[in-house]
Formats: sequence, structure tokens, C-alpha cells
Amino acid sequence: MKRLTLLAILAAPPAMAQNMVDCVLEPASRLTVTSSVDGVIREIPVRRGDMVEEGDLLYRLDSEIEELQLELSRTRAESDVDVRAQQTRLELRQREYERVEELSNRNVAASAALDDASIELALTELALEQSEFDRKLAAIEVRQAEALLERRSVRSPVSGLVVAVEATVGEYAAEQAAIMEIIETDPVHVEVFAPGELFGHIGVGDLYQVDLNPPLQGQFEGEVVIVDRFLDAASGTFGIQLSVSNPESKVPTGARCRIDFGPRG
Repeated sequence: MKRLTLLAILAAPPAMAQNMVDCVLEPASRLTVTSSVDGVIREIPVRRGDMVEEGDLLYRLDSEIEELQLELSRTRAESDVDVRAQQTRLELRQREYERVEELSNRNVAASAALDDASIELALTELALEQSEFDRKLAAIEVRQAEALLERRSVRSPVSGLVVAVEATVGEYAAEQAAIMEIIETDPVHVEVFAPGELFGHIGVGDLYQVDLNPPLQGQFEGEVVIVDRFLDAASGTFGIQLSVSNPESKVPTGARCRIDFGPRG
């Protein structure tokens, strides 16, 4: 009996090995940057391997027509010639109406002349309102032209690493064509499939040490952000995701790692 007990103990995996789980370091997101409009690529200021910040220019399409349209719209919006002309006409019509009204009160001018002067005054007031309205429309056209021009320049939606550039300057970019690929490196996600024995012992917010597999070396603290509430029937495992802060991009994505989910002191 003692021999069988000893063999059983030797055959059982150590508690440390049971709790040591393999994992993979993955980027927080992987983005394929596409062209939202057609056009010839004028500029690509980034290359594969470059780090980019959110808002950095990734590429710019030819935009000569959009730039001219914006210049035209701004010229229209900034001009107040028509408004000032209508204001001058209104002042003139107002004086004419007052003069005809005075003559009509003295029975010197016919009532028809007063009616005509009143109509001219009203029409001039409407013309001034139309000029002011047209200027407001011109201001809206400026914003529209700015938006169309901005669409010719694509900026990074995230901070991360450029892992592929699929286009070159001078190439025609069709709508929805892939231009480049970017991975978000801060934070880094740690994907784990833990054995069912650990189910219920790991919770969101728990902190664990993540160790890189050889030949890489490094240790990082990860916070549990997702714990699947179901087990995979085939493998008897459940999914866990941890988040590792990586502001200086020192944590390598794509690397394999290990996590000890054993009891913590």
C-alpha cells in the first residue's frame, strides 16, 4: 500500500504545474486602414515598423480640386459686397418711401405712388434678407469643403505600430482599398485558456505576473479584465483575458508567455 501511495504521489502533477498556464500576448486591436474615397496617393509619411500616435497623418490623397473648392467657398463666405449693396439700396428705398409718404399726406402725391414706394421698400428688405441668407449658406459650404478636403488625409485612430504598408506614393487608391495595417500596442492583451479546475477562482480585477517564454525574458503585471462564464466542453477550459499596460511599447506582442494562477501570498 505504501508503494502504491508513493507512486500515486509521484504521478500527480505538482500544484505549481497545475496552475502554470500558457498564454499569448496580443495587441489590443488590429486595424486595417482603408481609403474612404478614390484618388491618387500623394504622400505616405510612415513606414512599416514606425510607431504612430493617435491623430498622426498616415497618408494623403491628391486634393487639388478640393483645395480649389475650399478657396472658392471661403472667398464667397468672406465677401460682404452683396449685403452692403442691399443695405445701401434699402436706405435709399426708405428715404424714397418717407418722401412719397410726406407728399401723400400733403395730398401732393397720389396714393398709387405711395403703394409703389411701399412695395419697392418691402422688396429691398427681402433682397437684403436673401443676401444675408446666402452668406450663411456660403459659410456652410466652407465647412463642407473643409470636410471634403479632410477626407483626403487619413489620420491614425489609435496609437500603435505600423506592421504593414500595402500602397505606394503615386498609386491609385480605390475606395475601400487596404492601405496599411496598424496594431494597438497599449495596452497589450494576454489571452489565456485556463483549465476548468481554476473556474471560479479567478475574478475580474485580479493581478497576476506574466512571464515571457524563453528565449525571451521579461515579467509584466497583468490585470484580469475578462473571465468567460462558460467552459469549452471539448477541452475543459475557459477563456481569460488580462490587460498589460504598455505605454513605452516594451511588451512584445505575438510572444508566448506563462501565468501562475496558484494561490498568492
